Amino acid sequence: MIRYLTAGAMVVLKPLRVPVRPIHLQIEPTDNCNLNCLMCGRAEVIQHPRMMSLEEFQSIIDRVRPKKITLSGYGEPLLNRALPQMIAYAKAHGASVNTTTNMTLVRNEAQALELVRSGLDLINASIDA
Repeated sequence: MIRYLTAGAMVVLKPLRVPVRPIHLQIEPTDNCNLNCLMCGRAEVIQHPRMMSLEEFQSIIDRVRPKKITLSGYGEPLLNRALPQMIAYAKAHGASVNTTTNMTLVRNEAQALELVRSGLDLINASIDA
């Protein structure tokens, strides 16, 4: 509770240095995508797409210990094969986890069950394009 109150005070006061770790992180498991949607500016911004490793992800979680994590950005999170392990790791460290996906890579029940079993709290299906 104190972490939330302190974070709220920092939003209001806007200091140059914040004395507490962030409560919420948005992490991009990959900035690569399997689609080329007209409304997305990813191709203009991302020159050399890459995958985040499970080890990189774990290091971030271990250092920041966020309460909430959003796994999305310019890329399609399901392209990262370590996504279920990332989710499970974050859940095991007390964070709620959500992601946004175009869902085109969930092709069978086994893949869907792997996401459910990872502990994912919320999945948003993007149908913008």
